Amino acid sequence: MKLLSKYSGAYILVAIPLFLITSVVYYYLTLEVISNQADESLKEDKSYIIEQLDESDEIIDMFLNLSDDYHLRETTVDKAVTDQFSTIMLYDNREQEEEPYRQLYTSINKNGEFYELTIRKSLVEYNSLVYTIIVIGIVFLGFLTLSFALINSQLAGKIWKPFYEALNKLKDYKVETNEVLLFNHSSIEEFQELNSVISAMTSRIQRDFTHQKQFSDNVAHEIQTPLAVINANMDILIQNENLGERELEVIQSITDSSLKLSRINKSLLLLSKIENNRFQEKVKVDLKLLVTNYLKVFDDQLKENDIKVVNELERSFYIEIHSVLAEVLISNLLQNAIRHNIKKGVINISFDENTFEIANTGRKTKMAPHKLMEKFVKSPNQPDSTGLGLSIVKQICEKYDISLNYRIEGNIHIVNLLRSS
Repeated sequence: MKLLSKYSGAYILVAIPLFLITSVVYYYLTLEVISNQADESLKEDKSYIIEQLDESDEIIDMFLNLSDDYHLRETTVDKAVTDQFSTIMLYDNREQEEEPYRQLYTSINKNGEFYELTIRKSLVEYNSLVYTIIVIGIVFLGFLTLSFALINSQLAGKIWKPFYEALNKLKDYKVETNEVLLFNHSSIEEFQELNSVISAMTSRIQRDFTHQKQFSDNVAHEIQTPLAVINANMDILIQNENLGERELEVIQSITDSSLKLSRINKSLLLLSKIENNRFQEKVKVDLKLLVTNYLKVFDDQLKENDIKVVNELERSFYIEIHSVLAEVLISNLLQNAIRHNIKKGVINISFDENTFEIANTGRKTKMAPHKLMEKFVKSPNQPDSTGLGLSIVKQICEKYDISLNYRIEGNIHIVNLLRSS
């Protein structure tokens, strides 16, 4: 979940309960205000009635002139009753339904005699007013909440803009390009500090990467020179006719180890160059043509092991890749299929719309196929392997967004290359 979505979600989770609570409180406060207003009106009616009674000598005449909302009767109670307010429901014959009334029950004293006085006021008009006020209030509260949410979202987007700019620059940053990351000045202190830290960090990474690349290149080249000298001297020694069988075996062992070390060194140097993005140019390469050429190169090895090749490439299969890496890709895949094959085995090369496949017979292995694509991981059946062939293939495929899939079905090893459409 994105930061702004998380922030907006938290705001909504807080705003909705607050809105509901505020609406309920607003509703009951409005009802309380209306009830108080109705009670004040009832008190005014009571005062008016008392004034009229004080001016009249005949209480009955006063009573007869009252409407149905006023009820006055004698009582045997000889003390005053405090004002009692209540809300009741009475049936309205005209509307033919029950309607709410606010009622005041009290007592008045006329010439030393107490009378019960009941005054009622219909709350229908009050309720209509209440509902109107409540609806307007809730709509207004909802509008305010929504407005605050939208304003908050817009402000948050502007406030966090420097962060997302820095994030996008980091996504596009590639250490091998020697690009210096530059950020726009931010008025927010924390973001400005973040940009400074990122700039300093990427500068250190850039410097360390350059030193490591130079070190790797220097080490690879420095190792290659003495290895070449060793191999040359071994060739001279092996031609000495005075050497015995034991000495020849030792020299051959040294030569084989030196050649293996040389292959490892070249493979590591190639991996370093791929990782350091030293191969940037891309061209359209026909894998069918490369396969045909390398099958001729490996023809002697194929004949020596009596391996049959079934080439089903009837038309071209193009991928966009550096030409050198394309040759390394096909060369390593074919060498892997030959080296890990069996006597009188088979190599089947085919493709469909977007998939290039090389399948070969071989010995069964308990190792997981994806493990064999890691650096220096070798099949127990091939202890003399450098363990870097499929690692280089994997690195090339990742560089050019080619999906690599290696699976084993019985004694059949299958490598699929799925080009991006």
